[in-house]
Amino acid sequence: MQEKIGIYGTGTIGSGQATLTIGNGCETVVIGHSKGGQERCRRAVARNWDDLIAAGLATEAAKTAALERMTITDDPAALAGCTFVFEAVSEDLAVKRQVYQTIRTHGGGDVIIASCTSSLGAEELAGLEDVSVLVGRRSGGEMDALLSRGFHRCVDATHPYAVQATREIGAACARAGVPLRRLLRPEGGEEGLRVDSPEEAARLLAGREGNILLATGAKELPAFAALEPARLFPRVLPSEESVAACRRAGIPSRNIIALYGPFTQRLNEALMEQYHIRFLVTKDGGEAGGFREKAAAALAAGVELVVIRRPRDRGEGLEDILAWFQADKEEAEWK
Repeated sequence: MQEKIGIYGTGTIGSGQATLTIGNGCETVVIGHSKGGQERCRRAVARNWDDLIAAGLATEAAKTAALERMTITDDPAALAGCTFVFEAVSEDLAVKRQVYQTIRTHGGGDVIIASCTSSLGAEELAGLEDVSVLVGRRSGGEMDALLSRGFHRCVDATHPYAVQATREIGAACARAGVPLRRLLRPEGGEEGLRVDSPEEAARLLAGREGNILLATGAKELPAFAALEPARLFPRVLPSEESVAACRRAGIPSRNIIALYGPFTQRLNEALMEQYHIRFLVTKDGGEAGGFREKAAAALAAGVELVVIRRPRDRGEGLEDILAWFQADKEEAEWK
C-alpha cells in the first residue's frame, strides 16, 4: 500500500522533507497558508531535483514522476488519509499548538506527528497536549522505565552514527519484549574521499595545508587535537555544551561557527568562501543531514570533501516502517 505523507510548512525544512518523501515514492501533501510560500516551496523542490540531476543522481523522468506525487495547498482537509505528518512551522508555541490541533482534526486520531523544533525549550514543548519531551541521553534503566509505560512498538530513528544509542535501544527493547525496527536514512551519495573514522581524517589532513571546515559535530573535536587549532573551523549547534567543547579544544573564538541548520548549498558555499576553506570533513547524514548540499557546495567552491563512512548498520526505510504500523493497526481492527 502506498503511503500518504503530510508536511505542514513550506519553508526550507518543509521543502526538503517534500523532496525526500516524493523521491521515495510517497504521495505527499504540503500545507502552506500563503500563495507566496507555496510557490517558493514548489520552486525549491524543483531546484532540489535539478541539483540531483546535475549530480547524476536522478533523471528528468524521475523528477517529473516525483513532482506529480506532490500537492501543495492551503486546505488542511487534504491531510485526510495521511499516516504521517511532519510539522515544520515557525518556532512559535501558539502556532504549533494550533497546527497540532488542525492535524488531529483532519488527519485523524491515528496519524503520527513529527515536529521540527530547534529553539523552543523542552519546558515549553512539554506543555502541549499529548506531547512528552525527554532531553538527553537515556541510561539502560531509564529506557527500561520508559518502555514499561505501555508502548507496543519502538522505532530507533537515531542518527546513522549513533552506534552506542542503537545498541542500548536494542538491548532495552529485548529486555522489555517490545518489537523494534531501525529507521535508517538513505545514504547521501558516493562523493568525496572516504575514511573510516574522524581520527583517520585528522591523520590524512595533518600533512596538508589549508583551513578545515569540520561538520562532524562537537563530540568529534578530540579526534582533531593533533592539528593546529587555527586551521579548524567547527560548525556546531549554538548551545553552551557545543561552544564549550570548542573552547576546550583550543579553537579560537573567531573560528567557531555556531549555527542551526539546515544549510543550503549557497550558505555552505558562503561559509567556505568567508573562512578560506580548503577541506570539508563531514559525515554522511543523508538527505536529512544535508549531505547533498554540502557535497555540491564543496564541488562548486573547489573544496576537497572528506567523508567519514557510516558504521555498518541494518535498517529499513520510512515507507517500510509506516507499513509496519499500518499492519499493526489493521490487525487490531480485525480482532
